Amino acid sequence: MDVNVGIDVGEDGSGTVTVAIGVDDDLLSRVPGAADRVHLDDLKGAGWEVTGPAKEADGNTWVHLSHPFANPAEMKEVLAEINGPGGPLGAFGLEVRDEWDQKTWVLTGTAGLTGGIASFVDPDLAAAFGASKPLEQLVQESGVPVEQGLNLTVTVNMPHQKAAKVVRVPLDGREVPIRVETHKVDGSTRVAAIVAGICGALLAGWLAYWATKAVLRVGRRRDPFTSR
Repeated sequence: MDVNVGIDVGEDGSGTVTVAIGVDDDLLSRVPGAADRVHLDDLKGAGWEVTGPAKEADGNTWVHLSHPFANPAEMKEVLAEINGPGGPLGAFGLEVRDEWDQKTWVLTGTAGLTGGIASFVDPDLAAAFGASKPLEQLVQESGVPVEQGLNLTVTVNMPHQKAAKVVRVPLDGREVPIRVETHKVDGSTRVAAIVAGICGALLAGWLAYWATKAVLRVGRRRDPFTSR
C-alpha cells in the first residue's frame, strides 16, 4: 500500500493538502469488497475533494483527497484532520517572511510512526474492513515486514523550489525532521536601492563641492589682499 501526503504552498501562504492512497490487486483480494466499504461522503462534507477509488495506469486502485487552506494556521488544521491523535505526522508549521529585498517561506515538521504500526490505523476502521485481530498481530502473522507492505511518504512543494522534497516516513518508531526553506529575491528593490545610493552619493558630493566654492568666494571678498 502506498500513502502519500502532499503539501503544496503558494506565494501568499495558502495552498493545498493532498492525500493519495494506492493498493494493489493482491491486497484488495485479501479484503473482498474493501472498495465498497469506503464511505467518502463525510470527507466531502468536511470540504475534501475526493477522486476514486479507481484503478489507474500503474495497475493499483487509488483514492485521491485534496483540501485547500487559506493560510498557515489552516494548513495545520487540515493536517490535523488527516493525522488524528496518534498519526505519523508531528507538529507542522509554515512561516512566510517579507523582508526588504526578498520573501522567505519556511515549512517545518516531523514524521514517523512513533506509536507503532497500530497507531496508523483506527481500530474501528480496521474492524470495518474485516480485521478481527490487532493490526500488529496481523503483521507478525503475515511474516512480511511492514516496510514491504507500506510505503508512506510526505511530499512538499514550496514557491520557487527547484524540485519537490520527498520524505519517506520511517516505520520503525523513529521520527525524522522535515524542513524546507525557499527564497525569492526582489531584484527591483535591490536595483532601486543601488540607484538611490548612487544618486545620494553623487548629490552629496555635488552639494559639498558647491558649498566649498561658496565658502571660498565669501572668503575672498573679506580678504583685503585678494580684493585689490
